[in-house]
Amino acid sequence: MTVASSHKGGALSIALMAKESGFKGFILPEDNAKEAAVVKGLDVYGVKNIRDVADFFLMVKRSLFAPKWISRVSF
Repeated sequence: MTVASSHKGGALSIALMAKESGFKGFILPEDNAKEAAVVKGLDVYGVKNIRDVADFFLMVKRSLFAPKWISRVSF
């Protein structure tokens, strides 16, 4: 199973709503991450598939930081 990778748009709107709602960051498909990364003060992590998401949370739980292979997207 993989995360949908086609660019659908809307990532910027989701990022703005997330920041407004108090989120510090979020995970979304790599293809959409750059669009969301324009929002300042919000960590955006792009992933290739659902396995990346699971691994992200396992690594964060164990070491309190994001794995290096998960890219934090900056604009």
